[in-house]
Amino acid sequence: MKSRNLYFGIILLFIGVVALLSSLHVINFDWHIARTLWPVILIVVGISMLPAKEYMKGILLVLTLGAACLIYHFENRDPERDSRSSYSFFSHNWDWDDDYDESEYDDEDNDLDEEGSSAAFITYKGDTVQQFSSAYEAVRNAQLDIEMGAGKLELKSPCAELILAETRSDFARYTFRNITIPDNSLSKVSIKQKSSQHSLKGKVRNKVDVKLCDKPIWDFNIDAGASTLDLDFSLYRTRHIEIDAGVCDMNIKLGDNIVDNSVLDIESGVSDITIKVPQSIGCKIEVESALTNKDITGFEKKDRRHWQTSNYDDADKHLIIKLSCGISNIDIGRY
Repeated sequence: MKSRNLYFGIILLFIGVVALLSSLHVINFDWHIARTLWPVILIVVGISMLPAKEYMKGILLVLTLGAACLIYHFENRDPERDSRSSYSFFSHNWDWDDDYDESEYDDEDNDLDEEGSSAAFITYKGDTVQQFSSAYEAVRNAQLDIEMGAGKLELKSPCAELILAETRSDFARYTFRNITIPDNSLSKVSIKQKSSQHSLKGKVRNKVDVKLCDKPIWDFNIDAGASTLDLDFSLYRTRHIEIDAGVCDMNIKLGDNIVDNSVLDIESGVSDITIKVPQSIGCKIEVESALTNKDITGFEKKDRRHWQTSNYDDADKHLIIKLSCGISNIDIGRY
């Protein structure tokens, strides 16, 4: 009975670690496929009942878990990958060799909802490359929602369109949606990673590059896993930026063209966060964190959780930074 409890304990520990890493987006694990591995439980029960020495049972248990991981890996492979010759970054013109004459279009996956929007994807050297664009229709406000797992997100310099986005990944596919309110008061754009093509690889390629129009007032909702976020908001008119990240390396730059009383709200787990704030705006910082190393310069410390710039009361524009972090390194300065 003790040995049986030991084996079940190992299985529960294994499942718990995988669930934790998956929830933090450190690994990408598809639980729908994992359900097909239920016979592993029966095998573990059988091993615990064998009249064999404990070290032999341990070897069988390790082999069983290894076989389960291999089965999951091969069940979860993407059969649609192939190799293409080349592609043009942030361009609407695809460059093909003679062997490949057509790009692939998938309106169902791209989920386009507005005229003037376009999307295309190809596979290139094992990676799925997708491009998405939507024309600017003189909207006053815009909202961008981004959901992705492990990878890198980069916000680049402005463009003439409402949005130009490109994703490149060796395991993920993305859906795109753009909905504009009829009176052109708001345009909502979303870029979301699909959860159907996950794998247990250690190192993955998953990058999202975004360019936006600098005319609307933008709100951002960003949900990222184990990721690198390189976000330069300084050239955009921003109002509310909300970031929810797991294990993250975050580099954020804000500009003086923010809307008054703007908010930057960040929740993260284990993170390295760098934020740059312009001298011209008044800024408050609120930090909720258990274990952090904080380097906050150009601010007056009010108490152990609050900082404020000396020009806050006199500034024309104001920003509130809210940080709720786990084990993190926080570096905030003015430029």
